[in-house]
Amino acid sequence: MTSIAQAVVTTDLPDRQGFHPTTRVRAGGAALIAGGALCIAGGTLHPIVDGRSHSVDALTAPLSPGAQVLLAVGTVLLILGLPVLHAWLSGRIGRLGSVGLVAYLLGNLVSAGAHLVVEVFVAHPLAADPATAGLIADDDSMLGTSAFGAVNGVGGVVMLAGMAAFGVGLLRSRIVPRWIGVLTTLGMLGFFLPIPATQFLSGFVYEAPRGVAVLALGVLMLRSPAGPSTR
Repeated sequence: MTSIAQAVVTTDLPDRQGFHPTTRVRAGGAALIAGGALCIAGGTLHPIVDGRSHSVDALTAPLSPGAQVLLAVGTVLLILGLPVLHAWLSGRIGRLGSVGLVAYLLGNLVSAGAHLVVEVFVAHPLAADPATAGLIADDDSMLGTSAFGAVNGVGGVVMLAGMAAFGVGLLRSRIVPRWIGVLTTLGMLGFFLPIPATQFLSGFVYEAPRGVAVLALGVLMLRSPAGPSTR
């Protein structure tokens, strides 16, 4: 796996689709930069009304569903860019870091992706229609089902643990500035801080650390498409 990933990044020959590896890496880096920025913006703007972010009032607030769409597009870009990041790192972050990065990708797919799809395409239309607004759960979970709660819960844990392990791998490898490794390791701890749900503040605290970390990695990919070097 490592040799394949390294070959993807280091060879100067185009692949079967005609893309040079440096083009692929730069595209992946650009996706991470845009994805990180959009997640920060969407998370910061995500409506919170009376301490709830998924109530009928929040789902129909003026910034909804625009903020959620920003988050959704940002998440899609992260999902597209993370596999390219994995190849760009080409085994330099050890087994723990590599497994952590894959887990972070899967967590985004299962938890963030599914949550946002439901919020934008199901919960918002239901909340916007007075005839169906009563179907939105009163416990701020949108659907109020155990299955949906389990998907979000398990996916969230996988995403949290994966990003932390990925960050540890970055710190051990010393191939990126140390602050990026620290921010990646601690990137999702904001979700566990005992802060009240507050418009603009909560979403920024949740999304900014991991968004900045991913954005910074995307910048490094643009600057050095052949791969990172030990610092």
